[in-house]
Amino acid sequence: MLSEAQIQQISEFTQQHLQKTFVVSEQQWVRDFPRAAEHRWYHTLNVLQNTEKIVAGDKIPQDVADAARVAAILHDVSIFECDHSMHGRTGAETAKGFLSQNQYDPDFIARATRAIDEHGTDFDTLTPNEMGQQFSPEGKILIEADILDKLGAAAVSGALLILGKQARLGFECHELLSNSNAMQRATYFKDYIWSQTAKRMANQRFSFFLKFLEQLSEEVVEGPVADP
Repeated sequence: MLSEAQIQQISEFTQQHLQKTFVVSEQQWVRDFPRAAEHRWYHTLNVLQNTEKIVAGDKIPQDVADAARVAAILHDVSIFECDHSMHGRTGAETAKGFLSQNQYDPDFIARATRAIDEHGTDFDTLTPNEMGQQFSPEGKILIEADILDKLGAAAVSGALLILGKQARLGFECHELLSNSNAMQRATYFKDYIWSQTAKRMANQRFSFFLKFLEQLSEEVVEGPVADP
């Protein structure tokens, strides 16, 4: 069983690595996002929290749960170092180096890093059923935990923060949220869920997303409004 000291050690490495690689990243999306390292770290904490809820709710065996926890902490560790299509594989390599250096069990390392690699898979290549059959238990938990952070209030608040920066009005927010990247991701990814706990969480969160848009539509006047 992982100790609190081990969780803290892995967390500190991840947070420090994100900050270090963010500073030197030449990717334009990173340069345009001055708090990208903080954003990614808090996303990581959300994914870890979702993982904890899944492993507790579905009574996941301890060895699987521990590998999934470590994978959750390290899953985006290399996000600023490579193209997004490669961040799963690159993150798995970074994780392997760190865990090996700190003398974790080789089988444990293989399971955690496989999950990290799997979470970076192009979802267009596999259906939810195919992924459910082919991927490791740890990989599926990580994917579920990651997707859950894209479905509910966190996704809405993130999208609204971006729209607020653009000085959008209320009715514009409704229109743009309805057709936003956040909505598209939530709609597309919500079926890549396998555990009972994650399914309940996904249904609740996506329902909130839709209800928020419905409520916003009822409360805001559609524009543009002509001057009197």
